[in-house]
Amino acid sequence: MTLVIGVATGDGLVLAADSRTTQALVDKPWRVLSDFTNKVFEVGRFAAATAGWAFLSGRNVAAHMSEFVQSFEELTKTPEDVAHELATYFERLFNEDIAAGFDDAPPAGTSVLELYVAGYSGAIGETWQISIPGPTIAKRYTTELGGALWQGQIDVVGRLIKGIDPTLVGRIAGDPSLISALSSLEPAIDGLEYMLNLRLMNIQDAIDLAVLLIRTTIEVQRLTNGVVAEPGAFPGVGGPVQIALVTANGGFEWVQRTAILGERPSGRAEDL
Repeated sequence: MTLVIGVATGDGLVLAADSRTTQALVDKPWRVLSDFTNKVFEVGRFAAATAGWAFLSGRNVAAHMSEFVQSFEELTKTPEDVAHELATYFERLFNEDIAAGFDDAPPAGTSVLELYVAGYSGAIGETWQISIPGPTIAKRYTTELGGALWQGQIDVVGRLIKGIDPTLVGRIAGDPSLISALSSLEPAIDGLEYMLNLRLMNIQDAIDLAVLLIRTTIEVQRLTNGVVAEPGAFPGVGGPVQIALVTANGGFEWVQRTAILGERPSGRAEDL
């Protein structure tokens, strides 16, 4: 489980993610495998982030991404070029994983791995999204208009920004007539959403927004046990927050990165 946040402002692009990897066990609760998983990556002057499956063919996605970076030739490539290269690379890995029997093939139309690319094409910053299998590739936003995305466990983000988690409400309602009633309330629900002044934000504001959404999700999951209608939710977002910045003049820059350390005094990931 994961939470990836992307923010575009007029002067730069931010990609951020938590560091927790979880595993589903047969007839048992989820367990935390690690709070030190890399989900944000430096790819030349571009940034990339991943959400979804943590392993392909018995190796973690970070290991595969490292091999991609080693063979990556930057030259004059655009974010779209990088998105297509990543899509081809990870689609092949996904197919090999399924063919070798490491994982079962997902239902048709289901995405199991999402990748994001942030970088500049000339003076314009762009963020692209790749969905595996498929692959499908789409431009999400640019620095011209600003924009934000969130992927993974987004229930807390939905409540914070939109004022409600409509997917949860629809799932709890169950009754088709209640779901229809919920749809009729969409105009009113849309009015609850906070207005993010993304075009007017500077880089520090964008970073603060990403940290707010990830850190709040971590703390809400840590201090609660799901919602009344669906108790027992597993805290799938955790560990240190990783943040990368891409600007037109500076290229890729780490803002905050999981450090490799020896023993920590308290043994807590948050003490990094």
